Amino acid sequence: MLYSITIFILCCMCLSIAKKFPFNLPRCYTDDPKLTVNECVLRAFNELRPIASNGIEDIGLPPLNPFVIPEIFMHEDLQMTNFTVTVFNYTIGGMDNYDIKEFQYDSESMTYRFRIEFETIIMSGSIQIDGYVVNIPIVGNAYANCTFGPVNATFEIKGSTRKSKGIDYYNTENVCVNLDVADGGYSFVGLFDNNKQLERMTNEMLNANSAMVTKAATPLFEKLAEVGIARFMKTLTKIPLHELFPSLHRYKFLCYCFYV
Repeated sequence: MLYSITIFILCCMCLSIAKKFPFNLPRCYTDDPKLTVNECVLRAFNELRPIASNGIEDIGLPPLNPFVIPEIFMHEDLQMTNFTVTVFNYTIGGMDNYDIKEFQYDSESMTYRFRIEFETIIMSGSIQIDGYVVNIPIVGNAYANCTFGPVNATFEIKGSTRKSKGIDYYNTENVCVNLDVADGGYSFVGLFDNNKQLERMTNEMLNANSAMVTKAATPLFEKLAEVGIARFMKTLTKIPLHELFPSLHRYKFLCYCFYV
């Protein structure tokens, strides 16, 4: 979820003229003699960075800084972590400060692979939580403000071809996210029915063991990212493959016909 918006940018960048893709945004073509699709996408991400922060209305891209989700529910049950949490107005900042390091699209296996680095990710929201992280109880209604970074995110999205009315579409089958989060800082206000002593002790224990807490919570962050990306990838089910990765020759032909 934290990084799901990046794959949405990718989808939007690759739309063809048939979808009235804005001419001021970069396009990537399967038969470009100067750049491969992978090289083009890497360059396009960098070109989009200055304008992605405020969103791109023409392609339905919401603002990246911050990125807000009205409500989300998650349950985590691992050896060192067991809790149930609902977050309201889940707000994520820092996603516009990204650096995409690698991108690959395998047209034969229908698989996207890419790696992105974020300097700092800030998460906040009102929460209802019950459970523990590394044996530190976290219970009650509270406002959470947490900071993580640096973050190294690796994505793999596998799919297949779905045919509808003779047209091929991308069909997402599996999303896998691996996160390497260096450390985190934690602040919860209102825990334990607003018991200030327990609240202070909890925040102190979380931050004194921040590296361990962050490592224990990383599987939850990965699940959140996978859920978010899967939601955005549904956009691809409405875009024909020949428009998702258009042909430069076809694009020039369409422009010629339009001009004539």
